[in-house]
Amino acid sequence: MNSMIATVKQIQSADNLNVVTFDYAGNTLKMMSLDIHNIIVEGQKVLIGTKATSIDIIKNDTTQKRMINTIHAKVEAIKHGELLSSITLAVGRFTLESIMIREMTEDLQLCVDDAVLALINASELAILEVY
Repeated sequence: MNSMIATVKQIQSADNLNVVTFDYAGNTLKMMSLDIHNIIVEGQKVLIGTKATSIDIIKNDTTQKRMINTIHAKVEAIKHGELLSSITLAVGRFTLESIMIREMTEDLQLCVDDAVLALINASELAILEVY
């Protein structure tokens, strides 16, 4: 599980649905949730998390428009298994891990030090801890 300390920038609510906007290392992330506790407020630091299997990577796609939950990162390490690859991404002084099908990693021709975009689906983010 990847964990990131982020700041709550905005909370939008309608009926039982909530969209929470975070700042993480200068990147804007959004999370959708059906259950937000009243103790979470704008400006608050929280620990958010996502599974390594929920982080996709894009490389050298100049047509890519800014999407929700894109994080500019640098490939720090790549470990290939028989079927899957683990890619460690540096985001400032933090790291994230992405686990992808090895064939996809090879198709992207990922190398250490490559600049990439990490994509996280809003339904795959979770608040792990409130500070």
